[in-house]
Amino acid sequence: MEYIEKVKNGVLDLQCDRLGDEGCITLSRALPTQIHILDLGNNKMGDEGCITLSRVLPKTQIHTLNLLYNKIGDEGCIALSQVLPNTQIHTLRLNSNKIGDKGCVALSQTLPNTQIHTLYLDYNNIRFNYRDQLYDYVKKRKGNKNKRKKMYEIIQNDKFL
Repeated sequence: MEYIEKVKNGVLDLQCDRLGDEGCITLSRALPTQIHILDLGNNKMGDEGCITLSRVLPKTQIHTLNLLYNKIGDEGCIALSQVLPNTQIHTLRLNSNKIGDKGCVALSQTLPNTQIHTLYLDYNNIRFNYRDQLYDYVKKRKGNKNKRKKMYEIIQNDKFL
């Protein structure tokens, strides 16, 4: 598969490849487990592609996942949120998608049980008051106080509706 050939030093950079949902589904079926960084930014991936990708993430070693500038909505974000506690992901970029309040709530409830310390959610369809819910869950996050502070600062600086 042509995607596998692009893996270099544990990085699979497919940013701007215009995969769409169909390409992301195909990639998910053959995703190498040795990848540490997966960049699928700006690929026109929607909920269907994100849901399929989410199913395989727990079987990988991915710690940095870039999904910015796609078309992921609440359904995709909810599916991703459900598997995050079973992954090694600590850096997650979801900025500039179509995630709304429901996706934000699902992500908020999952955060305390994940390894995530860097989260980007700016430029989605999340109303401002749901940002406060993210704050609450970040405060509950177990582990390093500096990592919680860093995540809190990232959320605080994001652009919400």
